Amino acid sequence: MARIFMRPILGEQWVGRQAPDVLDQADGWLNSPPLSLAELRGRVVLLDFFDYTCVNCLRTLPYLTRWWERYRDHGLTIIGLHAPEFDLGTDPENVRRGLELYGISYPVALDSHYRIWRAFRNNVWPRHFLVDVDGVVVEDHAGEGGYRETEADIQLLLRDLHPAVADLPLLEPVRPEDGPGVQVLPQTPELYLGYQRGTLPQGYRRQQVVDYRDPGEHRVPAVYLQGPWHAGPQSLQHARETDLPGQDYLQLEYLAQEVNLVLRGSPERPYRVYLSLDGQRVPAGYQGAEVMEEGNATYLLVDQPRMYQLVDGDYGVHSLRLSSASDQLTAYAFTFGAWSIPGR
Repeated sequence: MARIFMRPILGEQWVGRQAPDVLDQADGWLNSPPLSLAELRGRVVLLDFFDYTCVNCLRTLPYLTRWWERYRDHGLTIIGLHAPEFDLGTDPENVRRGLELYGISYPVALDSHYRIWRAFRNNVWPRHFLVDVDGVVVEDHAGEGGYRETEADIQLLLRDLHPAVADLPLLEPVRPEDGPGVQVLPQTPELYLGYQRGTLPQGYRRQQVVDYRDPGEHRVPAVYLQGPWHAGPQSLQHARETDLPGQDYLQLEYLAQEVNLVLRGSPERPYRVYLSLDGQRVPAGYQGAEVMEEGNATYLLVDQPRMYQLVDGDYGVHSLRLSSASDQLTAYAFTFGAWSIPGR
């Protein structure tokens, strides 16, 4: 008998229905040989659609990795379903590096052609399905949040297999923004940089290099370019090498406190991206996790294809400028965060 737990989501819901056993349609597997839901009957299974460059997915991963450590020996199997948002995620080696970076050791099915995604009629990252020992979906949750509720549901399903899990306290919030009483503040929505989903006030010429001139007057939110840039379907790429890293730039006008950017990079050809915030070097209290300093400069070293945190500072309207002397600078999408945290 399936136990039913559900928090409402948009789109088709699977609670109370048999989970489609379509894992054999994966393009490959990491951390595991191929698995099927049929062979996992008798275990509780958490299926998680994610992308290793998606900021919302990355915020959920610390909880999934801890649940894997806590409950895998008590009957829980977690399977990540990696459906790539950008072309970066279609390369298994890039995904493998992402799993190492974020400490993901549970099985991951590569869904590069979206066959599993379509079988679940999914439309969002992240989204997880909690499946009971009979293969029935008992929880269907999209987006961030609800971590304590999901862990309580996991424990309830596992008690018949291992009663001792009832004695484990639920995890405390990993980040302050996951705690009680936190409010999400108005913020700039995700800004895509390629012509397929992006909007550029200066306009795109598809699959061409354009020598842009910054108009000087900016609106919020928007991205403005200076110098030669190539517009691809998913990304903008700086189109020349220069002796002066600040000669060409990409300027972002935004409302938020946290700014992230998906960038293409490789260990073989790392490059620097210099950052300035509101016309100055990024202050120490505003620097994102990957920002480094050298003299009066603040910069990123881009050596992997992934998401980088650029700014983590005070909430407000800001101007962020990125520049590089390299023609390898390739930017996909900006994402943002802003929270009101009690006691801060």
